[in-house]
Amino acid sequence: MKFNPPDTWRVSKPVITKLPSTTKEHYMTVNRGYVITDYDSLVKTFGPPSIRGSSDNKVRVKWVLKADDGTIITIYDYKENVPITQMRWFNVGGFSRDKHELDILQRLGFNIAEDYYDMPLGVKYHEV
Repeated sequence: MKFNPPDTWRVSKPVITKLPSTTKEHYMTVNRGYVITDYDSLVKTFGPPSIRGSSDNKVRVKWVLKADDGTIITIYDYKENVPITQMRWFNVGGFSRDKHELDILQRLGFNIAEDYYDMPLGVKYHEV
């Protein structure tokens, strides 16, 4: 299922800034959906992850991003056991109730899924 944001959001391609690992702006973001892409594409677009590893070992990589409208977006793996380079989707986190984070990633050219069950089976199970 394709995420259909309100037309008022579709203004222009957003400008994204990667925040440093020391920022606390990403604390307590909530899962808003999924970006269907691979690790190399994320690195090509946003550079290396902002954070590698978490204290509870549930996250191995996390990008902490801020859009030009102030929206905080986190992209991360969560409790996955496949090698990072074989991942075919990543969690998207944020604070907005209307899932604005997904619209921003969609405007950057990424495929997104609002729900885990919206993903194609091959992608869902990280199959090539």
